Amino acid sequence: MQLIPSGTHNQVPIPPSNLLHQVSAEKVTRGMGYFKAIVLDVLTILAAGLFSFLLSRFFNGDLGIAWPLTTLVAFLILSALGMLLSQSRARRMGVVALATLSLLSAFYAVQPMFLAGVAAIVFMFFVFGEFLGRAEMENAMLFKFGKVVHPQMNRYITAIALLSVLLYLPQWDATQSFLPPSVFQDLYGTTVKYVGYAYPSVNLNSTFNNFVTTFADYQLRSNPSSASLYLSLLPPARAEMLNSATAQLADTFAQSLGQNIKPSQQMHVIFYRFMISHLSQWRDQFGTQFLFLWAVTVLSQVSPVLPSSLLKNQTKVEHHTLLMQARRL
Repeated sequence: MQLIPSGTHNQVPIPPSNLLHQVSAEKVTRGMGYFKAIVLDVLTILAAGLFSFLLSRFFNGDLGIAWPLTTLVAFLILSALGMLLSQSRARRMGVVALATLSLLSAFYAVQPMFLAGVAAIVFMFFVFGEFLGRAEMENAMLFKFGKVVHPQMNRYITAIALLSVLLYLPQWDATQSFLPPSVFQDLYGTTVKYVGYAYPSVNLNSTFNNFVTTFADYQLRSNPSSASLYLSLLPPARAEMLNSATAQLADTFAQSLGQNIKPSQQMHVIFYRFMISHLSQWRDQFGTQFLFLWAVTVLSQVSPVLPSSLLKNQTKVEHHTLLMQARRL
Protein backbone atom coordinates (compact mmCIF):
# COMPACT_ATOMS: atom_id res chain seq x y z
CA MET A 1 0.00 0.00 0.00
CA GLN A 2 1.49 3.35 -1.21
CA LEU A 3 1.18 6.28 1.01
CA ILE A 4 0.31 9.68 -0.52
CA PRO A 5 1.55 12.69 1.37
CA SER A 6 -1.27 14.55 2.94
CA GLY A 7 -2.35 17.73 1.17
CA THR A 8 -0.93 16.72 -2.20
CA HIS A 9 -3.81 14.89 -3.84
CA ASN A 10 -5.79 18.13 -4.55
CA GLN A 11 -2.85 20.27 -5.78
CA VAL A 12 -2.97 21.84 -9.29
CA PRO A 13 0.30 22.47 -11.12
CA ILE A 14 1.20 26.20 -11.12
CA PRO A 15 2.99 27.49 -14.21
CA PRO A 16 6.11 29.56 -13.61
CA SER A 17 5.55 33.32 -13.75
CA ASN A 18 7.62 36.50 -13.75
CA LEU A 19 6.49 38.87 -11.07
CA LEU A 20 7.99 41.82 -12.97
CA HIS A 21 5.81 41.20 -16.03
CA GLN A 22 2.48 40.20 -14.55
CA VAL A 23 0.61 43.12 -16.17
CA SER A 24 1.43 44.27 -19.66
CA ALA A 25 2.23 47.97 -19.82
CA GLU A 26 -0.09 50.04 -21.98
CA LYS A 27 1.62 52.07 -24.65
CA VAL A 28 0.77 55.79 -24.63
CA THR A 29 0.07 56.96 -28.15
CA ARG A 30 -0.21 60.55 -29.29
CA GLY A 31 -2.68 61.45 -32.00
CA MET A 32 -1.88 63.66 -34.95
CA GLY A 33 -3.78 66.50 -33.33
CA TYR A 34 -1.25 66.64 -30.51
CA PHE A 35 1.68 67.11 -32.87
CA LYS A 36 -0.26 69.59 -35.01
CA ALA A 37 -0.89 71.69 -31.91
CA ILE A 38 2.84 71.67 -31.11
CA VAL A 39 3.68 72.75 -34.66
CA LEU A 40 1.10 75.55 -34.42
CA ASP A 41 2.58 76.80 -31.14
CA VAL A 42 6.12 76.72 -32.53
CA LEU A 43 5.04 78.63 -35.64
CA THR A 44 3.34 81.25 -33.47
CA ILE A 45 6.51 81.83 -31.46
CA LEU A 46 8.66 81.93 -34.61
CA ALA A 47 6.28 84.40 -36.27
CA ALA A 48 6.56 86.66 -33.21
CA GLY A 49 10.35 86.53 -33.41
CA LEU A 50 10.35 87.25 -37.14
CA PHE A 51 8.02 90.22 -36.62
CA SER A 52 10.36 91.55 -33.93
CA PHE A 53 13.33 91.31 -36.31
CA LEU A 54 11.51 92.94 -39.23
CA LEU A 55 10.10 95.66 -36.96
CA SER A 56 13.60 96.60 -35.82
CA ARG A 57 14.75 96.74 -39.44
CA PHE A 58 11.76 98.94 -40.27
CA PHE A 59 12.60 101.29 -37.41
CA ASN A 60 16.14 101.62 -38.78
CA GLY A 61 14.80 102.47 -42.24
CA ASP A 62 16.15 99.28 -43.85
CA LEU A 63 12.74 97.87 -44.79
CA GLY A 64 9.34 99.10 -45.84
CA ILE A 65 6.30 98.68 -43.65
CA ALA A 66 4.83 95.88 -45.81
CA TRP A 67 7.12 93.14 -44.44
CA PRO A 68 6.41 93.74 -40.73
CA LEU A 69 2.69 94.07 -41.40
CA THR A 70 2.61 90.80 -43.35
CA THR A 71 4.40 88.99 -40.55
CA LEU A 72 2.11 90.59 -37.98
CA VAL A 73 -0.96 89.31 -39.83
CA ALA A 74 0.54 85.81 -39.85
CA PHE A 75 1.23 86.04 -36.10
CA LEU A 76 -2.33 87.19 -35.38
CA ILE A 77 -3.85 84.37 -37.46
CA LEU A 78 -1.68 81.74 -35.75
CA SER A 79 -2.56 83.20 -32.34
CA ALA A 80 -6.28 83.06 -33.12
CA LEU A 81 -6.02 79.43 -34.24
CA GLY A 82 -3.98 78.56 -31.18
CA MET A 83 -6.61 80.04 -28.88
CA LEU A 84 -9.38 78.11 -30.64
CA LEU A 85 -7.60 74.74 -30.78
CA SER A 86 -5.78 74.71 -27.45
CA GLN A 87 -7.27 72.33 -24.87
CA SER A 88 -5.03 73.30 -21.94
CA ARG A 89 -5.16 76.82 -20.58
CA ALA A 90 -1.86 76.39 -18.74
CA ARG A 91 -0.13 75.33 -21.93
CA ARG A 92 -1.72 78.23 -23.82
CA MET A 93 -0.46 80.70 -21.22
CA GLY A 94 3.02 79.25 -21.65
CA VAL A 95 2.83 79.79 -25.41
CA VAL A 96 1.63 83.36 -24.87
CA ALA A 97 4.52 84.04 -22.49
CA LEU A 98 7.08 82.65 -24.98
CA ALA A 99 5.50 84.66 -27.80
CA THR A 100 5.79 87.80 -25.67
CA LEU A 101 9.49 87.18 -25.10
CA SER A 102 9.94 86.43 -28.78
CA LEU A 103 8.38 89.77 -29.68
CA LEU A 104 11.11 91.48 -27.66
CA SER A 105 14.00 89.34 -28.92
CA ALA A 106 15.30 91.86 -31.48
CA PHE A 107 15.39 94.68 -28.91
CA TYR A 108 17.85 93.11 -26.47
CA ALA A 109 19.90 96.34 -26.34
CA VAL A 110 17.10 98.19 -24.51
CA GLN A 111 17.45 98.63 -20.76
CA PRO A 112 16.35 95.41 -18.98
CA MET A 113 13.96 97.11 -16.56
CA PHE A 114 12.27 99.04 -19.34
CA LEU A 115 12.09 95.87 -21.43
CA ALA A 116 10.53 93.99 -18.52
CA GLY A 117 7.88 96.70 -18.17
CA VAL A 118 7.00 96.48 -21.85
CA ALA A 119 6.83 92.68 -21.61
CA ALA A 120 4.46 92.89 -18.63
CA ILE A 121 2.13 95.29 -20.47
CA VAL A 122 2.07 93.18 -23.63
CA PHE A 123 1.56 89.93 -21.70
CA MET A 124 -1.30 91.48 -19.72
CA PHE A 125 -3.12 92.48 -22.92
CA PHE A 126 -2.47 89.09 -24.51
CA VAL A 127 -3.85 87.22 -21.49
CA PHE A 128 -6.90 89.47 -21.33
CA GLY A 129 -7.52 88.88 -25.04
CA GLU A 130 -7.22 85.12 -24.56
CA PHE A 131 -9.68 85.26 -21.66
CA LEU A 132 -12.28 87.23 -23.62
CA GLY A 133 -11.88 85.10 -26.74
CA ARG A 134 -12.24 81.84 -24.85
CA ALA A 135 -15.23 83.18 -22.91
CA GLU A 136 -16.88 84.20 -26.19
CA MET A 137 -16.22 80.73 -27.64
CA GLU A 138 -17.53 78.84 -24.62
CA ASN A 139 -20.68 80.91 -24.17
CA ALA A 140 -21.68 81.36 -27.80
CA MET A 141 -24.81 79.50 -28.84
CA LEU A 142 -23.59 79.46 -32.45
CA PHE A 143 -19.90 79.46 -33.32
CA LYS A 144 -18.80 82.31 -35.57
CA PHE A 145 -15.07 82.65 -36.19
CA GLY A 146 -15.01 86.42 -36.59
CA LYS A 147 -17.16 87.05 -33.53
CA VAL A 148 -15.10 84.71 -31.34
CA VAL A 149 -11.65 86.03 -32.27
CA HIS A 150 -12.65 89.71 -32.38
CA PRO A 151 -12.12 90.38 -28.62
CA GLN A 152 -8.77 88.59 -28.72
CA MET A 153 -7.57 90.43 -31.82
CA ASN A 154 -8.55 93.82 -30.37
CA ARG A 155 -6.30 93.30 -27.35
CA TYR A 156 -3.50 91.77 -29.41
CA ILE A 157 -3.42 94.71 -31.82
CA THR A 158 -3.46 97.17 -28.92
CA ALA A 159 -0.54 95.33 -27.33
CA ILE A 160 1.44 95.35 -30.58
CA ALA A 161 0.80 99.09 -31.01
CA LEU A 162 2.03 99.79 -27.47
CA LEU A 163 5.06 97.57 -28.00
CA SER A 164 5.98 99.31 -31.24
CA VAL A 165 5.75 102.80 -29.76
CA LEU A 166 7.51 102.01 -26.49
CA LEU A 167 10.37 100.09 -28.10
CA TYR A 168 11.13 102.68 -30.74
CA LEU A 169 11.11 105.80 -28.59
CA PRO A 170 14.32 104.89 -26.65
CA GLN A 171 16.19 104.89 -29.98
CA TRP A 172 15.23 108.49 -30.66
CA ASP A 173 17.93 111.04 -29.89
CA ALA A 174 19.33 114.21 -31.39
CA THR A 175 20.96 112.35 -34.25
CA GLN A 176 18.10 109.98 -34.96
CA SER A 177 14.56 111.30 -35.28
CA PHE A 178 11.37 109.69 -34.12
CA LEU A 179 10.79 108.36 -37.65
CA PRO A 180 13.23 108.31 -40.56
CA PRO A 181 12.14 110.72 -43.32
CA SER A 182 11.68 107.88 -45.82
CA VAL A 183 9.41 105.97 -43.44
CA PHE A 184 7.38 109.09 -42.65
CA GLN A 185 7.02 109.82 -46.37
CA ASP A 186 5.52 106.36 -46.95
CA LEU A 187 3.09 106.77 -44.05
CA TYR A 188 2.21 110.29 -45.18
CA GLY A 189 1.51 109.12 -48.73
CA THR A 190 -0.79 106.37 -47.47
CA THR A 191 -2.69 108.79 -45.21
CA VAL A 192 -3.04 111.44 -47.91
CA LYS A 193 -4.44 108.83 -50.27
CA TYR A 194 -7.43 108.25 -47.98
CA VAL A 195 -7.84 111.95 -47.20
CA GLY A 196 -8.08 112.57 -50.93
CA TYR A 197 -11.32 110.58 -51.07
CA ALA A 198 -12.97 113.17 -48.81
CA TYR A 199 -11.29 116.23 -50.37
CA PRO A 200 -10.44 115.33 -53.97
CA SER A 201 -9.80 118.93 -55.03
CA VAL A 202 -7.14 119.55 -52.32
CA ASN A 203 -3.69 118.27 -53.22
CA LEU A 204 -1.82 117.36 -50.01
CA ASN A 205 0.86 115.32 -51.76
CA SER A 206 2.46 118.23 -53.63
CA THR A 207 4.40 121.44 -53.07
CA PHE A 208 3.29 123.96 -50.47
CA ASN A 209 2.27 126.48 -53.14
CA ASN A 210 0.12 123.89 -54.94
CA PHE A 211 -1.48 122.82 -51.66
CA VAL A 212 -2.45 126.32 -50.46
CA THR A 213 -3.73 127.21 -53.93
CA THR A 214 -6.01 124.18 -54.18
CA PHE A 215 -7.11 124.60 -50.57
CA ALA A 216 -7.92 128.29 -51.06
CA ASP A 217 -9.91 127.42 -54.18
CA TYR A 218 -11.79 124.76 -52.21
CA GLN A 219 -12.64 127.25 -49.44
CA LEU A 220 -13.84 129.92 -51.86
CA ARG A 221 -16.07 127.44 -53.68
CA SER A 222 -17.51 125.75 -50.56
CA ASN A 223 -18.07 128.85 -48.43
CA PRO A 224 -21.62 130.15 -49.05
CA SER A 225 -20.58 133.76 -48.40
CA SER A 226 -17.92 133.76 -51.13
CA ALA A 227 -18.99 131.02 -53.54
CA SER A 228 -21.51 133.07 -55.53
CA LEU A 229 -19.14 136.01 -55.98
CA TYR A 230 -16.12 133.83 -56.73
CA LEU A 231 -17.89 131.76 -59.38
CA SER A 232 -19.48 134.81 -61.02
CA LEU A 233 -16.19 136.62 -61.65
CA LEU A 234 -14.37 136.57 -64.94
CA PRO A 235 -11.18 134.44 -65.06
CA PRO A 236 -8.72 137.34 -64.50
CA ALA A 237 -10.67 138.70 -61.52
CA ARG A 238 -11.20 135.18 -60.16
CA ALA A 239 -7.44 134.48 -60.38
CA GLU A 240 -6.70 137.72 -58.52
CA MET A 241 -9.15 136.79 -55.76
CA LEU A 242 -7.63 133.31 -55.56
CA ASN A 243 -4.09 134.71 -55.33
CA SER A 244 -5.11 137.00 -52.47
CA ALA A 245 -6.76 134.14 -50.56
CA THR A 246 -3.73 131.91 -51.24
CA ALA A 247 -1.30 134.47 -49.82
CA GLN A 248 -3.38 134.87 -46.66
CA LEU A 249 -3.69 131.10 -46.25
CA ALA A 250 0.08 130.62 -46.73
CA ASP A 251 0.82 133.16 -43.98
CA THR A 252 -1.68 131.45 -41.67
CA PHE A 253 -0.13 128.02 -42.22
CA ALA A 254 3.42 129.35 -41.73
CA GLN A 255 2.47 130.98 -38.42
CA SER A 256 0.57 127.91 -37.22
CA LEU A 257 3.41 125.51 -38.09
CA GLY A 258 6.10 127.91 -36.83
CA GLN A 259 8.22 127.54 -39.96
CA ASN A 260 9.60 129.62 -42.78
CA ILE A 261 8.03 127.72 -45.65
CA LYS A 262 9.22 128.00 -49.21
CA PRO A 263 6.60 127.65 -51.96
CA SER A 264 8.55 124.81 -53.59
CA GLN A 265 8.82 122.70 -50.41
CA GLN A 266 7.04 119.34 -50.41
CA MET A 267 4.18 118.97 -47.95
CA HIS A 268 5.51 115.75 -46.41
CA VAL A 269 8.77 117.59 -45.54
CA ILE A 270 6.82 120.42 -43.90
CA PHE A 271 4.68 118.09 -41.77
CA TYR A 272 7.73 116.00 -40.89
CA ARG A 273 9.59 119.05 -39.55
CA PHE A 274 6.48 120.12 -37.65
CA MET A 275 6.14 116.69 -36.00
CA ILE A 276 9.81 116.45 -35.07
CA SER A 277 9.91 119.94 -33.54
CA HIS A 278 6.90 119.28 -31.33
CA LEU A 279 8.08 115.83 -30.25
CA SER A 280 11.47 117.35 -29.36
CA GLN A 281 9.76 119.98 -27.23
CA TRP A 282 7.69 117.34 -25.44
CA ARG A 283 10.71 115.18 -24.78
CA ASP A 284 12.74 118.12 -23.43
CA GLN A 285 9.82 119.09 -21.22
CA PHE A 286 8.90 115.67 -19.82
CA GLY A 287 12.24 113.85 -20.02
CA THR A 288 12.04 110.08 -19.50
CA GLN A 289 8.34 110.34 -18.69
CA PHE A 290 7.78 111.12 -22.34
CA LEU A 291 8.36 107.42 -23.12
CA PHE A 292 5.26 106.49 -21.15
CA LEU A 293 2.97 109.28 -22.33
CA TRP A 294 2.22 107.36 -25.51
CA ALA A 295 1.21 104.29 -23.52
CA VAL A 296 -1.03 106.38 -21.26
CA THR A 297 -2.65 107.96 -24.33
CA VAL A 298 -3.44 104.60 -25.92
CA LEU A 299 -4.57 103.05 -22.65
CA SER A 300 -6.92 105.99 -22.04
CA GLN A 301 -8.57 105.19 -25.36
CA VAL A 302 -8.99 101.46 -24.74
CA SER A 303 -9.67 101.44 -20.98
CA PRO A 304 -13.35 102.48 -21.31
CA VAL A 305 -13.85 99.46 -23.55
CA LEU A 306 -12.59 96.97 -20.97
CA PRO A 307 -15.44 97.21 -18.42
CA SER A 308 -18.05 97.11 -21.17
CA SER A 309 -16.43 94.01 -22.64
CA LEU A 310 -16.46 92.28 -19.29
CA LEU A 311 -20.08 93.26 -18.71
CA LYS A 312 -20.97 92.01 -22.19
CA ASN A 313 -19.42 88.60 -21.56
CA GLN A 314 -20.95 88.39 -18.09
CA THR A 315 -24.40 89.10 -19.55
CA LYS A 316 -23.91 86.34 -22.13
CA VAL A 317 -22.98 83.85 -19.38
CA GLU A 318 -26.10 84.73 -17.39
CA HIS A 319 -28.27 84.51 -20.50
CA HIS A 320 -26.80 81.11 -21.37
CA THR A 321 -27.41 79.85 -17.81
CA LEU A 322 -31.06 80.94 -17.91
CA LEU A 323 -31.58 79.15 -21.20
CA MET A 324 -30.10 75.91 -19.84
CA GLN A 325 -32.33 76.10 -16.77
CA ALA A 326 -35.41 76.69 -18.94
CA ARG A 327 -34.58 73.64 -21.08
CA ARG A 328 -34.28 71.44 -17.99
CA LEU A 329 -37.74 72.51 -16.86
